[in-house]
Amino acid sequence: MPEYYFPEQVLLVINKKAIKGNYVESFGGFCHCGKIMKTVAGFSNDESYVVVECPSCGSMELLVSAKSLDFVRKMDLVVVNSRDRVLEFLRDVLSPSELETVLERLKGSRYNYSSFNRAKKKIKDFKLDLDYLLAFFQ
Repeated sequence: MPEYYFPEQVLLVINKKAIKGNYVESFGGFCHCGKIMKTVAGFSNDESYVVVECPSCGSMELLVSAKSLDFVRKMDLVVVNSRDRVLEFLRDVLSPSELETVLERLKGSRYNYSSFNRAKKKIKDFKLDLDYLLAFFQ
């Protein structure tokens, strides 16, 4: 499962765990396009995580450093800010039957209530609200 960043929630999902963060503005390194990147969010858990963004080309990366070391590595990051990205996140997190149930409810069709509740609980475990994610489809 890739790492997901929810910019509006300042939430990072990494290793199937959600971490709330803070908005941060500082120097974030250099982009592959040659421009300066800026730090947009910081997270701390067993390791420290920083989301950096290039204002010129729009690319975003996740920088990781262990608290005991100065070693920094870059990781790919999926920024969840569109309908396609929400669907990608739901596919990674929910079972096929739970995803189908959520999509059926979204269409206004009949759906399995127990499957929907399981999906809602899984999303809540990631410190997210299912209604927030479904709003991307409206």
